[in-house]
Amino acid sequence: MASIGCVHEAAVWSVKAGDMMRRIDPATAVERYLNAVSLYCELGRFYTAANIERDVAEMVLEDGNVEEAQQHFRQASDYYNGDNVIDQAQLCLLQVGMLAASQGNFDLATETFEQVARNDVEHNLRRGNVPDILLRAGLCQLAAGGPIRKGLKSHKVLRFYLKKWPTIDYTFAYSREKLFLTNLLAIIPELDLAAFADHIYNFDNVAGLDEWCLRMLNRVKEDIEEEIDRIEKARIKEELKAKRLQDQLAGLARPD
Repeated sequence: MASIGCVHEAAVWSVKAGDMMRRIDPATAVERYLNAVSLYCELGRFYTAANIERDVAEMVLEDGNVEEAQQHFRQASDYYNGDNVIDQAQLCLLQVGMLAASQGNFDLATETFEQVARNDVEHNLRRGNVPDILLRAGLCQLAAGGPIRKGLKSHKVLRFYLKKWPTIDYTFAYSREKLFLTNLLAIIPELDLAAFADHIYNFDNVAGLDEWCLRMLNRVKEDIEEEIDRIEKARIKEELKAKRLQDQLAGLARPD
């Protein structure tokens, strides 16, 4: 018991040291906090360890270290799970997915959102979140870039996921989120920005899209604009080439 008391006291003082150093030396503060996390884990107090770990994640995220923040949020999620605090564990894992997407790591983000969805299905109070989580996974695939520029009619990745995700939650097959993604697959290759914007506006009025979702959709919009610009430049180039040829045939321009 005396040993346990010493470990607990050391953990408390590590947190206090972190609090004191937080504003003047954040790096040292993080070290102190993580030392406290280790000590609380030694005591089996995973909920307390998780709270501190999440606090560290938010600290490093404020400093712009997104990759390190992801690691701490994932670790915090594991600790919350260790104490069966499912809601907080899921929120931390959701942060991992959103941060991964913000860094352009869309495959990791998709996998993480899938993991969140699978976990939520197991809990009745969270099952209603699954369509929104899978929507986020779908937006990651849309925002991935490359394949979209070639036309989504041949974009098999998202189509594969749209067939797969109802196996996670059968209600997704009939959800407005799946319909929204399916319609985007048809709209985007048409390069119709007005139709794209209208579809998003209508869905937003019904379901509501947060800032993260809108950022992902804006990446898709930029892809559409880039493709429109590429096509327009190619058209102008062909017109100039045709005019040059006409001028040459008419003797108005010297052949190259």
